Amino acid sequence: VKAWCNQENRELAEMPLSPERLAEISAIVRSGAVDFSVAAAKLLPAALADANSPITTLAQSLGIVQEKDDNQIATWVQAVLAAMPDKVAEYKKGKKNLLGLFMGEVKRLSSGKADPRLTKQILEDELGK
Repeated sequence: VKAWCNQENRELAEMPLSPERLAEISAIVRSGAVDFSVAAAKLLPAALADANSPITTLAQSLGIVQEKDDNQIATWVQAVLAAMPDKVAEYKKGKKNLLGLFMGEVKRLSSGKADPRLTKQILEDELGK
């Protein structure tokens, strides 16, 4: 919201979204269904452009609702690890900072939909095998 105010050179009181609508955006982020940065970059502008659609409907139509299905995330994780066997070997030899690389690749493969916490957990489980 602050970024919007700065960008539009407006005061907070001029924000066209109601406090209730902003609270809906906050709630969907707190629930973990949508990542904060994605909500700021995509959901807030969509809510500004469409004052009538429910926030959850907007998030779904934008394709930004995070995937929380263990099986789907595991599929993405396995695909990433299979494509990078040399990096997996380096990780297993102690180069633990490669976890960020794997996380980024799963995020890319899932178009940003993979839940980060669940992705990290599944990656650590897979890499620990």
